[in-house]
Amino acid sequence: MNDKINLKEVNLYFLNSDFDSVVFKLCSSLLKENICSIINLNSYEEALALDKSLWVKNKTSFLPHTIHTENITSLDNIVLLDDDYKNFKKFDDFDLIIFSPNVVIDKLKNFRRFFLFSYFEKKDKCLLHKQKLLNKGFKVKSFVERNMKWDIL
Repeated sequence: MNDKINLKEVNLYFLNSDFDSVVFKLCSSLLKENICSIINLNSYEEALALDKSLWVKNKTSFLPHTIHTENITSLDNIVLLDDDYKNFKKFDDFDLIIFSPNVVIDKLKNFRRFFLFSYFEKKDKCLLHKQKLLNKGFKVKSFVERNMKWDIL
């Protein structure tokens, strides 16, 4: 059996702009592909702020979503989570998890695909994070955001 098929995928996104704007655009694309996502945020306040942003960011549309404290149904493709994602019991219903730049992550488990956001500091530091994940056996792609466009790192 090919072990590469079972590799967990990590996408590292290094931001130069606002997380809410970037995640709105990303989630719009994910919804079009019917991909179910959890967005892990650092606090309930951060979840409420993103919740509000997803409802009013675009004047002509909104992104349907729910906060994990509400009743989650099979129609909810985006769930905002303000707790340690490893405590979330319904992770089997979701394709990937997106981490806010404010979330501290100790282990990557329970999902096959992870989208980790952080703010860009220095290219060397970004490459170091990528190499650490590669050394742990993850399939890693990394991107640096410049004016809402992504360059491969």
